[in-house]
Amino acid sequence: MYDIRPANHLKEFLEQMLKNHDVYWLTTHCDGDATTAVFYMGNYVSPEVVDLIMRIKPTKWKVLKTEAINMNEDFLWFDDAPTWGDIENLKKHNKLDSLIRVNLDENPDILKNFITIL
Repeated sequence: MYDIRPANHLKEFLEQMLKNHDVYWLTTHCDGDATTAVFYMGNYVSPEVVDLIMRIKPTKWKVLKTEAINMNEDFLWFDDAPTWGDIENLKKHNKLDSLIRVNLDENPDILKNFITIL
């Protein structure tokens, strides 16, 4: 079983991102409606964080998560395990630098790095 836990600094990270950017779900648990994603995460985070994640906008995609990204705009995509197809799509659009790999086992404080710079 996965070691499911909220990321360190998640609340502060979400507050900063939601205050300064449009934030979207890119998860299999969101098909135009974020209810399921919020429900799943709500089991592991505080009510304050649930209030924040409810403000994240839903996306819709079929095969690749990158289908939901407008490649003509600047963006950052935080993901722990992007698929080969998504990586290839980012390369095709010269957007690989927009992918931020988040591995909480290697760096549990990674989100802290982005709170003040984004």
